[in-house]
Amino acid sequence: MVSFVSIEDRPQYNKNAYGSVQRHAVAFNYDIEHNVFQTFFKQRGVP
Repeated sequence: MVSFVSIEDRPQYNKNAYGSVQRHAVAFNYDIEHNVFQTFFKQRGVP
């Protein structure tokens, strides 16, 4: 099965603020509260 989903209007990880995901420890985000985890993302097109 193949699914095509538009991600243009979805938030993206804020690499400028939080660095590369690969630099974080494995499973670093497992215990983060949802409202805190949301701060790791920004709307696309916003610097």
